[in-house]
Amino acid sequence: MSPSEFGERAVGDRKFVGDVRRGRSPRLATVERVLAFMEAYEHARGLDLRDPKTERGRRRGRRPPTPSGKGRKR
Repeated sequence: MSPSEFGERAVGDRKFVGDVRRGRSPRLATVERVLAFMEAYEHARGLDLRDPKTERGRRRGRRPPTPSGKGRKR
């Protein structure tokens, strides 16, 4: 998901992520909305943000990286 899509879906502001990256401090209510969106999104994907064992960075259906030297020859 792109940063602008995340901002739109989480808080209704496509510039939200860029603004935060540039130093904007969101209000507590906005932070709570973002966290609620993230939890709902991860729950829908079958992941738990609070579980340290969860492989959050891994996407379903994606193969693990090929060990060096064993990849496709060019």
